[in-house]
Amino acid sequence: KLAKTVPRPILERARNFVKDAGNVRSKPRLFMWKMAQLRREWKEKRQSQKENIKPKASDLKQVHILVSGNVIGVGFRAWVFALATRSGLVGWVKNTADRKVEILLEGENNTVNNVAVTLEKGPITAR
Repeated sequence: KLAKTVPRPILERARNFVKDAGNVRSKPRLFMWKMAQLRREWKEKRQSQKENIKPKASDLKQVHILVSGNVIGVGFRAWVFALATRSGLVGWVKNTADRKVEILLEGENNTVNNVAVTLEKGPITAR
């Protein structure tokens, strides 16, 4: 059961710790203690990584952009999608009935601003 619920590196480190422990009274108890310690460290490390990655709500920005001009049939939507994905933004892009492209982007404030500036220039095929 442990093999299914505990990450493999933790199991291996705990097993190696017990192997190197030498002469102890209860190796299974030592194994479980070391594994619990490693799991706590692993969870704390993952939690701190998540906290470092998450931008604060005040750093997030959402923009709604409507682009007109030569944007239909030239790969503009695909270009916007690739640009947003590379930049780590989320949202959507779609054609409208009046031959415009509607874009909604959300992400970190600076990143959204940089992508918006790049969108003003557009790809070479849409110029």
